[in-house]
Amino acid sequence: MSDTLPELAPRLSAIIEALTPASIVAVGGGLAPEERWHAITTTLAADDALGHLQPGVRFDLALADAATGPAGEDAAVILARLRDLCARHVLVATHDGAAAPWRRRDLVGLGYVHLGDCVEGRREVRLFEFDISTYKTTPDWLSPRNWANPEMWDRYRW
Repeated sequence: MSDTLPELAPRLSAIIEALTPASIVAVGGGLAPEERWHAITTTLAADDALGHLQPGVRFDLALADAATGPAGEDAAVILARLRDLCARHVLVATHDGAAAPWRRRDLVGLGYVHLGDCVEGRREVRLFEFDISTYKTTPDWLSPRNWANPEMWDRYRW
């Protein structure tokens, strides 16, 4: 563990402050925001999360922690549901090791981006996020300027 890593709580507070969410859901409760955000925070137990995260319920920010969240297939379903249906912005905290339920490759495979590493107590935590507005940049070939190759219209007959 590196001593130069920032603490998780101040980093989490800075992210929440920058987003200024109107509603927060904390799955598993491990990533609880500071006291002033408790009025707009809904905490769901990991076992009950699938039942409560329905398509009609939408939050501005979702927080999930691997230490208190489910593992395996349920975790993938919860993270995909948060990403697709239930939250505009998702933050996930996980840790390394053989017992880590959510691995980096799984989170990246679900579209989450590694934000950086933090320290919480004696454990090193990796923060991942999903934000639909920054998820995919538009490639150059997809711009209207390159559609249909207008410079080739009179050169070849298809």
